[in-house]
Amino acid sequence: MIDFTKYTEELNRYKGSEKKKTLVYSGNKYLVKFPDPIIEKNKNISYINNAFSEYIGSNIFKMCGFETQNVILGKYVYNGNEKIVCACEDFISDNMILYEFENLVLSSNLNKKIGTELVDIMKIIEESKLIDTNNVKEKFWDMFIIDSLIGNTDRHNGNWGFLVDNVDNKMKFSPIYDCGSCLNPMLSDEQIKKLDKSEMKNLAINCYSCIKENGKKIRDVP
Repeated sequence: MIDFTKYTEELNRYKGSEKKKTLVYSGNKYLVKFPDPIIEKNKNISYINNAFSEYIGSNIFKMCGFETQNVILGKYVYNGNEKIVCACEDFISDNMILYEFENLVLSSNLNKKIGTELVDIMKIIEESKLIDTNNVKEKFWDMFIIDSLIGNTDRHNGNWGFLVDNVDNKMKFSPIYDCGSCLNPMLSDEQIKKLDKSEMKNLAINCYSCIKENGKKIRDVP
């Protein structure tokens, strides 16, 4: 397992809820995500398994043929404590920038506030003259299917998007990124071992997407 403690740190430019650092490893820039300590009533959890979820979820997408962000599991020593982290390679460059779907949402339908309602997402994709509508629709639904299989509950409008060429402004579907909310990262190993078949099935069925249909979150079950 790679020890990221010794690698060069740069100013962090990334958003999101996790603790994170920007490090340079093997000549490339990585967003390194740390487990966040949390306090939950009646739950003895002092960490989130998001590093493992990020790594496994991203590699499932990769195995299914998707262009996917490169994610590496590693460790980082902080104040004498070793933490398991996931390092997500920055796939943007001087010529290509990431344009998240939420930015396209903000520039579309100026008369209506748009969230993650499926019909609104489809309407934006269909009406935008900046993207290849058929290609984006196909990739969106492929992404949705894999997210449903791995139980990703956080594929909101800021967790997918496009790569934009700085020279000609052409846009293409970006690599898949941000899969840390899949595979029930809030459950500890001990809790999982205690689940029987019925509870495990219920856990899988009662998993909901950020995307809504008629105001209700879509159940993440194929």
